[in-house]
Amino acid sequence: MKYMAALFCCIWFMASSWAAEPRPVTIATLDFPPYVSNRLPNKGWAWEVARTVLRQQGYEPNLLIMPWIRALKFAEEGEVDALFMANKTPEREKWAVFSDPIGEEVSVAFKLRDRQFGIRDLSDLATHTVVALRGSNAFDVLRRGGVEAVPVSEMLNGFQMVLQGRADMFVTDRFAGRAFLRQHFTDDLVNRINIEQHLVDVNRLHLAISKKVPDHMDILTAFNNGLAQARQNGLYDRIQKSHGF
Repeated sequence: MKYMAALFCCIWFMASSWAAEPRPVTIATLDFPPYVSNRLPNKGWAWEVARTVLRQQGYEPNLLIMPWIRALKFAEEGEVDALFMANKTPEREKWAVFSDPIGEEVSVAFKLRDRQFGIRDLSDLATHTVVALRGSNAFDVLRRGGVEAVPVSEMLNGFQMVLQGRADMFVTDRFAGRAFLRQHFTDDLVNRINIEQHLVDVNRLHLAISKKVPDHMDILTAFNNGLAQARQNGLYDRIQKSHGF
């Protein structure tokens, strides 16, 4: 009887340990400072929010940073569980469910300071060479607005084309563009770039969970619940403030 009791206790302890193991969640996105980047403390404020929320809900997130078009493809095909920093579009809603918004993306045009042209609306971009990230919402917005945008795989390519005079402007998120310039270019080059005041697009950023993941709705519900709690108890604001926002 003592042996059976000990065996039962051992099995119960092991089962309890297994049940407590957090479910790993693999999430892909691009290098997108100040929201998310391997070069930032805690990999950026947006990632710190997402990671904290998921851990509190019993998940263990794993971040993969790669070119955006590859992250998009991996999420669509279910090679990863989710795509981070994603805009919600009808096309993406075919293969993903979207969380409540984590933040907001404000797309603007970065151009050389000595280029003397202004932008009043989207049609003004149609006569210029404009680049945008392949697969990004900004790229789609430009195309729908009649602007034949040139796709680039990474932000570095977009800024290099502008600085080298091979493109008139690079359209991307205002805060991400500024942060990326400061991280990757010298002050002299950064000072050559100007940001147009006209907003090309304003959109929300989400966690997009692949419908090919069997428990995608469980992850979605848990994330939304945790995000709501983080906003209510002040955690969201504290994380942003710790990153200087």
